[in-house]
Amino acid sequence: MTSNIEPDKQDLLQQVIDILSQQFSGIQAKQASYYAKAFFRRVPIEELSQEEPAALAAIVSEQMEFIRKRPPGEALISVFNPTLEEDGWESKHTIVEMVNDDMPFLVDSSNVAIAELNMSVHLMIHPVIHVERDEQGQVKGYFSRSEKRGEPESIIHMQIDRHNDPEVLAKIKSRLEAAMHDVRLAVQDWQAMLQKARESVDLLPSWASVAEPGLMNECQDFLTWMKNDHFVFLGCRDYKVVRKAGQ
Repeated sequence: MTSNIEPDKQDLLQQVIDILSQQFSGIQAKQASYYAKAFFRRVPIEELSQEEPAALAAIVSEQMEFIRKRPPGEALISVFNPTLEEDGWESKHTIVEMVNDDMPFLVDSSNVAIAELNMSVHLMIHPVIHVERDEQGQVKGYFSRSEKRGEPESIIHMQIDRHNDPEVLAKIKSRLEAAMHDVRLAVQDWQAMLQKARESVDLLPSWASVAEPGLMNECQDFLTWMKNDHFVFLGCRDYKVVRKAGQ
C-alpha cells in the first residue's frame, strides 16, 4: 500500500497544476505550478485526497492573491469561511491564512494562540517559500532555496473549528496578530539577550566576589546551559544593588 502513496500524490498534484494552467498563462502558470508543489510538498496524500483537485487549485490561487503584496516586516493574516461563489471552494472548517518573515516560534505560537481560544487545529500546512518582492512589497516571483533569490517567507494555512460569528472571527484574527507581534519582538531581541547571557557568564565572578567557588561554578554552568538552546529568552533586566546602613 505504501508504495503507491507518492505516485498517487504526484498524480493529484498534476491534476491541480493542470487546473492552474488553465487559470494562468506564461510565467504566471509556471509560478503557480511551483507554488502548488512547494505548498503541498509535506502534506500527506491522506489529507490532500480529502479535497477535490479543483478545491486544491482554488486554495493555491486564493493564497497567491492573498500574499501578492506584503509590506516589509509586516504579517498578513486572514480568517474566513470560504464559499464556492467567492473563493471557488468550501470547507467545514474556518480557514486561517498567515504570511510572515520566516523566523522561529511561528508554528508553536500559532497553535498556542488557537488553543488559548479553546479551539482545535485540524490541519496545518507550513511551507517556507523564497519570495522576491519589489520595494512596494509586490511579489516578483517564487524561488527555491537553491536559486538564492528572494527572502524566505513563512506561509501558514490552518483549518480550525468552524465559527460563523463575525465577532469570533475578528477575535481569532486579533489574537493571532498579537501573537505574531510578540514573536517578532522576541526574535528581534534574541541575539542581544544571548549576548547578555554570555557576558553574565564572564562577569558573574566580579558581581559576586564573595560567593563560594563551587556555587559560582554551578551558576556559570547553569547560565551556559541556558544559552545553548535550552531556554527561550523573552526579556532581560539589570539590577543595581544599593547598600544602606550595611543592608
